[in-house]
Amino acid sequence: MSLLPEKPVFFSSTTDFKSKYGTAVQKIVKNAQKILQGKTSFAHAAGFPENEDGKITIHDTCFIVTDENFRVAAMIGESRVSVRRMMVELSRISSGRMQDYQPSAASLHTAFLLALHLTANGAVIPQVVIMPGGKYGVRWIPASVSKEVKALENEMAEIIIPGIFRWQEAGSEKR
Repeated sequence: MSLLPEKPVFFSSTTDFKSKYGTAVQKIVKNAQKILQGKTSFAHAAGFPENEDGKITIHDTCFIVTDENFRVAAMIGESRVSVRRMMVELSRISSGRMQDYQPSAASLHTAFLLALHLTANGAVIPQVVIMPGGKYGVRWIPASVSKEVKALENEMAEIIIPGIFRWQEAGSEKR
């Protein structure tokens, strides 16, 4: 936080970016901690009904696709859903039942739980990226400067199955 300027070039508002960012990060970290402590559900924190049945069945393959405009979506079987919806659905699956699900769903479930734990422990950092058309975006990445976080990333890379993160160019899809 101390390295952030109050008015970075990508932030056009007249308010103090550093203060606004700090408040937002604290809220995100607290929500992640509440989810992991069982005080709230991910569905509730994400604004989804808590009583819905899960959309991922034991037969569904799942993957994440990013297009050439850096729009990200998720696939559950043949259904295209938002990444937020995918995370909600993954959060509804009990870790004790993961062996019943397809390897792609199990891999994404593990990645989701790692991301949730990293977030709850403040072990993620923002990365500002320039999107097509000159717009700015922020993506959250693991704080790889930490040896512990880097070790977790390396473990995840070893256990995650190939093909669950895909790049889609106009009219095609690459794994």
